[in-house]
Amino acid sequence: MNLGSIPLFSLALDKMAWLNKRQEVLAHNIANADTPNFQPQELDPLDTRAALSSVGARTTGQFTLMPVATDPAHIIGPSGGHSGEPRVEGEKKPYETTISGNQVVIEEQMVKVAETQANFEMATNLYKKYIDMMKLALGRGGA
Repeated sequence: MNLGSIPLFSLALDKMAWLNKRQEVLAHNIANADTPNFQPQELDPLDTRAALSSVGARTTGQFTLMPVATDPAHIIGPSGGHSGEPRVEGEKKPYETTISGNQVVIEEQMVKVAETQANFEMATNLYKKYIDMMKLALGRGGA
């Protein structure tokens, strides 16, 4: 059975692959912290909305996942509406440049590494939970 064909597993695998690549990019940035004129690199964020749409298109022909307030007690998002669109912040400029022109800030890169590690652990735990859920559904799970 190919678990990658199941949408939940596919999304978790896509997220883990993106986090793995991001960790490589961050390690490259840290390794070049003393290289003259080196500009730190960053991956484009994983577009989960597009990933959800492509997974839905593969399985049902169409797929939309938008939160809808069906009750006045529902929490309204930060935009004040129910569009589901996040606020976009401007591009952050590096705040520290060495005399050699290097713009890698080790502390900033280490924070990103820790964040990536935590997200990878979360994705791995979700993947494990999905496996446990499938085992339970097949009658092979145990407590």
